[in-house]
Amino acid sequence: MSNSKIQALLDQKAKLDQQIKIETDKRLNHIGRMAKAEHLHHWSNEALQKLFKEASELGEDSYTEKKEVKSEA
Repeated sequence: MSNSKIQALLDQKAKLDQQIKIETDKRLNHIGRMAKAEHLHHWSNEALQKLFKEASELGEDSYTEKKEVKSEA
């Protein structure tokens, strides 16, 4: 394979990885909104440990609070 083909594949992989992260964030936000709407605010210690372990495996190393922007509809 030529270097240009390899670079094109690496670029494609990077774009796909970014898209997967975006879609995963969307799904997690949706789950969070559903849980909030249903008043499911209790998390067990095991669930939190699993969540942070999975986040760590995905490369997340810190918690950043997201500010919600309320739109008037």
